[in-house]
Amino acid sequence: MSDKQPYALIENYLKGELDGDALNDFEQQLEASPDLAQELQIHRELYSHFNDEVPDYQLDNEKKQALKDYAQSEEVRAFQAKLESAKRNFHKKEVSVKPTKVRSLRWLYAVAASIALLVGGYFLVQQNSTLQSGDLYAEVGIHEKLSITEMSENDETLQVIEKNFNQKNYAEVLNVLPDFLNTLPDTDKNYYKLLRSKGIAELETNQYEKALQTFERLANSNALIAPQGKWYAVLTYLKKGDTQKFKTNLEEYIKQGYTYKKDQALELQKNASIR
Repeated sequence: MSDKQPYALIENYLKGELDGDALNDFEQQLEASPDLAQELQIHRELYSHFNDEVPDYQLDNEKKQALKDYAQSEEVRAFQAKLESAKRNFHKKEVSVKPTKVRSLRWLYAVAASIALLVGGYFLVQQNSTLQSGDLYAEVGIHEKLSITEMSENDETLQVIEKNFNQKNYAEVLNVLPDFLNTLPDTDKNYYKLLRSKGIAELETNQYEKALQTFERLANSNALIAPQGKWYAVLTYLKKGDTQKFKTNLEEYIKQGYTYKKDQALELQKNASIR
């Protein structure tokens, strides 16, 4: 029996592919060899670890795309190239040098296990960061009710927008508000309130890039509520889970001395899990 045969037998045994005389012979070897029994236990634990089913975290499309983009990034590609190189070098050594102990294979599995834990840990950190951001957003993402001024009883469109926004039917708001807003001049008394409501509805339906564009329009306007565009941009990055841009925009918001939601901004800055 060659030195490589025990590993193949162990794999076949764990997969339930040994039977008859082969199974009896292997089990007799286990009884006679403590080293083989120990190696079987190591393989069993590793085999169990790497063959667990990956749980379904029910990620939304944006998080799935973020994970896909990371998996295709240069960082991951470089890591994969190093891993493939290490594997090729190991196989070359296996051919040229007859292993005298099972420790070399155990070492390779240990490295593989460490890599798996490292990669898995990265995604856990990202997921936990998102969850923390979500918890914070739930605390501060409380929106003022939309109150339309100078709305005639016959203006059904504005009534529908106001009702749906205040009932948090944000998808319904977006079915009507964008087109309606295009019909209003920016001098209309309700224009910037509606623009803010549009951005909030986009934010609450996870349309982050649209929300940021809407809040930027508000922030760059001459409206009295223009600073709210800056605040809601901060909230957008928070809800999105973009920690770096959240911190940058929050610090800038506080530095500018805006009074709108000042207390909430300072409280967010103190939060240790984000700093």
